[in-house]
Amino acid sequence: MTMLLLGGCATSGSNPAAPTAVSGTQQSDAASPTIDYGQQYLDAVKPLNTTMAEMATKLEALPESATGPDAAKVMAPYVRVLRDTSERLLRMPWPDNVQADIKTLVTAEVGLAATLDSLATQNAFSIAQWTTQFGVDGGRIAAAVAIVRADLGLPRAGQ
Repeated sequence: MTMLLLGGCATSGSNPAAPTAVSGTQQSDAASPTIDYGQQYLDAVKPLNTTMAEMATKLEALPESATGPDAAKVMAPYVRVLRDTSERLLRMPWPDNVQADIKTLVTAEVGLAATLDSLATQNAFSIAQWTTQFGVDGGRIAAAVAIVRADLGLPRAGQ
């Protein structure tokens, strides 16, 4: 379930400019170097994707008897990298038409981080609600990633 919901940031694929999307490369003025915004995004999320893959492998290896705190320990490095990536994305230059979508993505990432932080405190009575929130957060991220990737002329995640 974790990989399905968190897989939205996948970086595979090339950087073709989609006909209806803004090109991944934009020059702000004659004195500025050309920035490949699509590649900038892919580079920014690469550590997150690497950590996510490592987390998924470790989660799959947990025994059936694993508790919320056990899973939270496995997810902690991912949550740290998620927060770092969000901060990095906010501080990078983006074309005007991408700026709001980056902020929407970061908002979704912050929500997921908060949900993951609360996993260690879940019990048999609250885990169903936590799982629902996890799914909602994952859906928000997947949608936001799809929009940002389209803005940047990148293929859908996983292609």
